[in-house]
Amino acid sequence: MLDACDALIEFMRGKNEDDLVTDKLLVSGVTRQIEIIGEAANMLTIELRNEHPDVPWRQIIGMRNNVIHEYFAVQTETVWDVVTNDVPVLRDQLVAIIAKLPEAGF
Repeated sequence: MLDACDALIEFMRGKNEDDLVTDKLLVSGVTRQIEIIGEAANMLTIELRNEHPDVPWRQIIGMRNNVIHEYFAVQTETVWDVVTNDVPVLRDQLVAIIAKLPEAGF
């Protein structure tokens, strides 16, 4: 999930919302990383998710489902909002979670 967040931040560096409309490769890469984040969130244990209720796990998983199953109806504005506003926050939350894990190497 952290790697996918980093990829999204990198993909969008210097880009704007119009780039998501006009650049098919960009939107494909961005939506793929959203899928990865949602799939990984879904694979986490319920216990871990419950320990971190500040992370919007249900919305993350729901976004993944929308991107995969409703790809023709995904709104560029929604993707832009998620990538520019939610992903940086999620990244920080993930770093904090990982740092608390017993096997964390940070």
